[in-house]
Amino acid sequence: MADLTKPCRYAHTEGHTDLCFDADGSHLLTCGQDGDVRVWKSLDEDDPTSYRLGEQVFSVLLKNNRIFTMSDSNSVQASTFPDGAPDGIITRFTTHGTHMCVNETGTYIVAGSSDFTLKYVEIETGDNKTFQSHEAPILSVALDPKEEFIATSSCDGTVKVWKIETQECVKTFQNVLKPSSDFSASTSLCRLTWHPHTRQLIIPTQKCVAVYECQTWKSLYTLADDNIKEIVSLVALSPCKNYLALACLDGLIQVWNLKGTRKACLSMKHSKGLTISALVFNPSGNKDLVYADNQGSLGVIKNSIPESNSLTEDSNKVDSPAEWMDAFDSDDDDLVGEAASGQLTDDITVYNETGPVVPQSHSKAAKNSKDLEPKVNDDDDVESCSAVTDVQPSRALSAPTTPLQKAFQPSSTPVHLSQRFMVWNSVGIIKQYSTEEEYSIDIEFHDTATHHALHIDNSTLNHTMAALSDQAVVLACEGDSDSLSQLVCMHFGSWDGNKEWTSVMPKGEVIQVVAIGDGWIAIATSKRLVRIFSIGGVQTEIISIPGNVVTMAAHSNQLMITYHQGPGLPGDQNLGIQLLQVRGKKKRKLINGDQLPLTAKSTLSWLGFSAEGTPVIIDSTGVVCILNRGFCSTWTRIADLKKQLKGKSDNYWMVAVYENAQQMRCIHCKGSTYPPVLPRPTISILSFEVPVCDLTTEKGALEESYIRHDVLGGYVDYWASQGMALDDDDKHEIIRPKKEALMKMFALACQCERDVRAVEVCELMPDSYTVQLAIKYASRLGRIQLAERISEIAQTKCEEETEALFEEDTSHRPATNGWSNADRDAAEDDIEDELVDENNDIEEIDDNTKKEPLLNLDPKQEREAKNPFSSSGSRKNPFKVGSQSQSQSQSSNQSRGSRVFDDMDVTRKRSKVNKSPADKSPEMVLKPKPVVRKQGRIVFNKNQNKTKTKSDTVQTTDDRNENENTENVTEFKKKSAFDMWFEANKESIETESPDLDEEDLIKIAAEKFTAVPREERKEWLDKSKEYNTLEGNIERKRKRDTDIDEAGISKPVNCSEQSLSKKKKPLTQSTNSKLSAFKRD
Repeated sequence: MADLTKPCRYAHTEGHTDLCFDADGSHLLTCGQDGDVRVWKSLDEDDPTSYRLGEQVFSVLLKNNRIFTMSDSNSVQASTFPDGAPDGIITRFTTHGTHMCVNETGTYIVAGSSDFTLKYVEIETGDNKTFQSHEAPILSVALDPKEEFIATSSCDGTVKVWKIETQECVKTFQNVLKPSSDFSASTSLCRLTWHPHTRQLIIPTQKCVAVYECQTWKSLYTLADDNIKEIVSLVALSPCKNYLALACLDGLIQVWNLKGTRKACLSMKHSKGLTISALVFNPSGNKDLVYADNQGSLGVIKNSIPESNSLTEDSNKVDSPAEWMDAFDSDDDDLVGEAASGQLTDDITVYNETGPVVPQSHSKAAKNSKDLEPKVNDDDDVESCSAVTDVQPSRALSAPTTPLQKAFQPSSTPVHLSQRFMVWNSVGIIKQYSTEEEYSIDIEFHDTATHHALHIDNSTLNHTMAALSDQAVVLACEGDSDSLSQLVCMHFGSWDGNKEWTSVMPKGEVIQVVAIGDGWIAIATSKRLVRIFSIGGVQTEIISIPGNVVTMAAHSNQLMITYHQGPGLPGDQNLGIQLLQVRGKKKRKLINGDQLPLTAKSTLSWLGFSAEGTPVIIDSTGVVCILNRGFCSTWTRIADLKKQLKGKSDNYWMVAVYENAQQMRCIHCKGSTYPPVLPRPTISILSFEVPVCDLTTEKGALEESYIRHDVLGGYVDYWASQGMALDDDDKHEIIRPKKEALMKMFALACQCERDVRAVEVCELMPDSYTVQLAIKYASRLGRIQLAERISEIAQTKCEEETEALFEEDTSHRPATNGWSNADRDAAEDDIEDELVDENNDIEEIDDNTKKEPLLNLDPKQEREAKNPFSSSGSRKNPFKVGSQSQSQSQSSNQSRGSRVFDDMDVTRKRSKVNKSPADKSPEMVLKPKPVVRKQGRIVFNKNQNKTKTKSDTVQTTDDRNENENTENVTEFKKKSAFDMWFEANKESIETESPDLDEEDLIKIAAEKFTAVPREERKEWLDKSKEYNTLEGNIERKRKRDTDIDEAGISKPVNCSEQSLSKKKKPLTQSTNSKLSAFKRD
């Protein structure tokens, strides 16, 4: 009969836990998700020996004084025992291993991985055979005692038998377990075993254990029991090979007699119902059965094997209280009394063939033990069992700490791989080969015009880090005991013939991450330093960061650094980020130590910039976030890569992000985390999707489109703030989808009679002209009240645009110090040309204003409107209904209003061939160009005679000048705010400086005008606008009174025509606001 023992003790953190014994059973080894391997001399040991062998360890073996582990390093590693020192790498995979076993002599090891691969490896030489046929991660491996066959179970639901010599699959058992796509998601571990004497294959299936004959693969018998309610996951043979232990998902553990009755001689169940993740007999022959559950706890069942092969009365015998209390240590004397009274027991409930066994001390009739016959359906027994299992002894356990994420290079695969990508970006690919035959680096460029391919020997320095741009290649090594960490740069554009330079780090400082920008290089070291070099090798900056670096990326003049800010919540990483502008006139911090928004229980897997220069991050759960510069530099989630995958074991490996084309370029890694070097993987193009609510509805889809285009188009404003600008046509194409989404959202709100929502949508519109379209649409629908409210928004946006224009004029006004006469004359020429063009623009706007009021309240009257997406000079009415008659058009106001978006796809005139955004290659990234600004807008009072054409010359009459006749009239010249201020203050300036000439006076006046307070300058600007408007009206009146024919001879207008002409209406406040946008100081 099994002895009752102490409750399960803590061994590892929550998650998959594995265990094994050494050959004589004196040491027990356990591994878990905390990355530690612990050596126990007994389960009572309070301080077992612990080795740190990875972030996560999935399997452990001990053979010939060597510890073999499978960790998240995607390899089978060997360590010495009992020292725990590294002793080499046996084999590698593209993802983490799941299970392994060794032969009796310890010369060969069989290992399975999550990348669907099985390997049979000779430990000393490293020679291996690879078996690939499974369609999902491998769960379990088992080696035939004669080393002829290997049996494997997989998440695809099958069990396969492989012949080692031919590497062929000789047998496949279908539907053994429920299929899944990931090791962690599998409902069963399906741990297989071979009987060493009979070579029978033992397979745990759904609710039984099946035994098959070798070679013929016929089913011999099955082990099933009524107590088995859940899937059988584990099996283990006893040292004598006559007994088989099995474990189910509900925590049931049974020991079966294989030689005699083939019945269960022991049944025990975990009182908490936890799943057993590992099960093994002690090979010393003491009949101990050790198990581990999925919470990282460790337990043991004493005397798990009966004394005889057949079941006797001893099987049902219940130990006395004195016997099972001896299992406790002397330190637990205070718990003995509670245990004897039925208030305390272990985590295992003991069963016999009839049901659960309850200690006699739990019954009032303990003295009459022969009359005690516990039954599983007895209410008293069930009550007492539940009472026992509810009370557990308390144990002080320290909270496990989350391991800090190690530093890594973006767009690279792990260093331990023999063939790996050092970097893969939009410029090219760098591959590293670290095999016995070759230690080299291959550099390949997507565009051969950048540079030809390179092959570099890597046997000396062993570079492990690389960065690549169209200007240079940067390589770095960590160094070792014989050499220091070094940085090597190969500059393509060097004109002096020396293309390569090297920089050696100080002793004790190791390079961890490298990045390259536009003309500069950054490296992060183990001393929490970021060193910045010029591309020619000059050390320019040394930056200290407040934590250990995690990764780093660069683009143009931006440098992004992530580092550890300290320990995070359990399972979380607490990472900080700094975004620096390291080049240019203004070196500043754009983001200073903000916390990186990773999802729960995840790590950072990729960090970089989009092709347009916006920071992007990806965590281990596949969530993609981009920096939203337009909203307080926050992070917006724009994609979830996991949702675009079919299998749970699959992953996407990021290569590049394009905002303009709205694409992500990734590599699909089937069943692994990282792509293989050979065969060369293909690129997959993915789209963005913002996780808005109600995405399946029309409203949600439009909101997602608006947010996506708004966030991904934010780089335009950023580069404009840096003194760069995009082409007007390209900028229009970027903003157009955002405007379309807003107009459709407005139309949907109007159709649903959601006026408040419609007004809120108008507030999001980027300019006043788009708001005017909304006003006209509401007017066509007869929503007068809504149109009036929107007109207030339009008025506000007009004022904001005018103020922005004024700010731009004043902020970019050039200084006048050191102006030459030629510069001043050129500036006057430019200003005069601007004034002529501006005068024509004002007249055109004034005429259009009479035709197109800001708010049209008459839905029956057809008025022309500018298409906001066309720069053509012609006017087109987007609300006009095809070629219907006038009567039909007037009788269908609702129809006209619903067709307001018919012309939304009209684009600006460019070239004869107009490509759609979908046809644009993502490689054709929009490159900013410098903003071209005119010299200035200060008008100098200097008479100049210009030669003008007839269309540019305006002949007027001036009553104030008696010497001029009606044929030779002077042109009206507008006055700027500076002109009016200078006329008012000219005498005082001359008094202060009487010896200066006119030109020097103008220079001094310009300097003083620049120092005038903003409010006073605005007053002078208003005065100049009032003066120019009044004089402009007089000028236009004179033009209307005179008709100029083609020969240039003026003739009076007929009285009949004059009587038919409309009287000029005074300009409204909104019109003046429009006109003010076209004024110049």
